[in-house]
Amino acid sequence: MHQIKNISLYHLLVGLTLGALAAGICLHSLGLSPLESQSQLSEPPKSFANPSATPVASPTPTTVPKPSPTDIPSPVPTRIPPPETSEGEWLIIASISEQRLYLYNGHKLFRHYPVSTGKASALTPLGKWRISEKVELQLGTEFGSRWMRLERCDPATGQYQWTDYGIHGTNEEEKIGTPVSEGCIRLRNSDVEEIYTLVPLGTLVLTTQ
Repeated sequence: MHQIKNISLYHLLVGLTLGALAAGICLHSLGLSPLESQSQLSEPPKSFANPSATPVASPTPTTVPKPSPTDIPSPVPTRIPPPETSEGEWLIIASISEQRLYLYNGHKLFRHYPVSTGKASALTPLGKWRISEKVELQLGTEFGSRWMRLERCDPATGQYQWTDYGIHGTNEEEKIGTPVSEGCIRLRNSDVEEIYTLVPLGTLVLTTQ
């Protein structure tokens, strides 16, 4: 019986010794001494050492806002009024290809507007005209709120002749910018009203390609 107890004690001592050796090997593989292991392993990871610190935000990339359709400028016209216009006189140039009306005061462009000229089967004639009549209308008609009759200059005689053509508003403003008229020059009602108040009878009008 005494021998059995000695053998058990011997086995216990061997087990403890092997366990201590195994622990030492693990600490050595981690680069720690037995004294260092307790202090270093008990420290919290550096990323969580100061949870109350304010995190540094990454810089927000700056973006350049794209211009909306209303911010994009209209095309700058290159048309120059003929020399017969003098300072202070109004001049209207209607471009068929651009579907645009240019309003000049003297030799300076005052404003330009989208228009609708004659459709393929009723093209707006090119040439020289003058405003001979101005009429205010009630909204709801096909001529909109204003009508300005045009007399056409005969290039052979230089005389102006009465016509059915005119500059007027419309009850189909959504079609402005497309050649759909019967030969007249259509504008949005607000635009034709502005021109109506500015230009007097006799104002020169040129229709160009």
